[in-house]
Amino acid sequence: RGHARRRRRRRRRRRKVVVSMGRRIWPSALRLLREHARGSTRPREAQTALEEALWTSLLRVDSLEKSSGGRKVVAKEDVLTFLSRNNNDAIEGRPIETYAFRSDGTKDASTSTSDGPPKSTLEKKKVVVVNAEFEDVPNGAIRKVIASRLAASKHAQPHSYVTMDVDASGVDRFRKKSIQDHEKKVSVNDCIVYAASKALKRVGKVNSRYDEKVGKRVEFDTVDISVAMAAPSGLVTPIVFNADNKSVSEIGQDVRRLAGKAKEGKLKPSEMMGGSFTISNLGMFSVDSFQAIQNPPQGAILAVGRGTERVIVSESARGSMKDEDDEDEAATTGALFSEDQLTTRLSISATLSIDNRCMDEADASEWLEAFADEMRNADDFVL
Repeated sequence: RGHARRRRRRRRRRRKVVVSMGRRIWPSALRLLREHARGSTRPREAQTALEEALWTSLLRVDSLEKSSGGRKVVAKEDVLTFLSRNNNDAIEGRPIETYAFRSDGTKDASTSTSDGPPKSTLEKKKVVVVNAEFEDVPNGAIRKVIASRLAASKHAQPHSYVTMDVDASGVDRFRKKSIQDHEKKVSVNDCIVYAASKALKRVGKVNSRYDEKVGKRVEFDTVDISVAMAAPSGLVTPIVFNADNKSVSEIGQDVRRLAGKAKEGKLKPSEMMGGSFTISNLGMFSVDSFQAIQNPPQGAILAVGRGTERVIVSESARGSMKDEDDEDEAATTGALFSEDQLTTRLSISATLSIDNRCMDEADASEWLEAFADEMRNADDFVL
């Protein structure tokens, strides 16, 4: 008998109606509102807004007894009906609004907007309203791998960023010359991969990774550059192996072949596993500059923006400035350089993201200087 009485008491407790915001509501309905508001950045305010919108919606009909089957208590089915009715017209599209409430706590629909001065009998409250309409899009297998790897990279690898403006006028001349003399078309990305491979050969410290097991920096024996490219399944980084031993045309052939296989979803694991350095080029999307997340276990990744024409001081004008006194005197007059002393140059913004465990900012700057030197002397590229 004692067990039976305890079970009955527990059942009565579970069925007990709770009072929220001065209204009677079943615990299951209140839990549903809380779960619905949990995805918001401010769940407490979102739950309050949902309850207010729910009661406003229920009071629009003749009476609460009619909407809740004569129970005078909000049940779970009332909340479900409210959330599914008319695409949540009571809460959709209004992230934050100022509502006017009467002294008894009821909402005044005529003053729900901020237009016009509030009445003296009303008091203002800030209410956060969430849009409950959304669609869950499941991640594919590749997207899940990308998410886990990038999250692990940002968490485990201490990122540091170094940016430099690189003269790309030599690359522009090289591309035009290859078309005129050899009828071969090469892309800016092919030239960037070629220049990066030569710079990695000159500054081998950037062509490395950090071995957590032994706690040491490990330099790669070969220059294998991963090229980030978009695919239907997500971002992939197929590899151009031994890039420092290939010409610009050979690099271009490899990149186009890998890009075609990526679009068709036919990349092999052997074509994506490994790599010693990664290049992410968003210049074709008119992006000026950005910072890329490292591709573990590699120690560095290069983010390249678009090429833009920038005004610079000509070499002749720089040579005419013999000492700092002349420069300071010209600066005081407000005419440091004339229009004849200025020219334009095609430049790109290159940002190197490094793992501070195996290199520092000085090493990144040295590599960027080597990369800029290769790009500036693009006339010496092997086609």
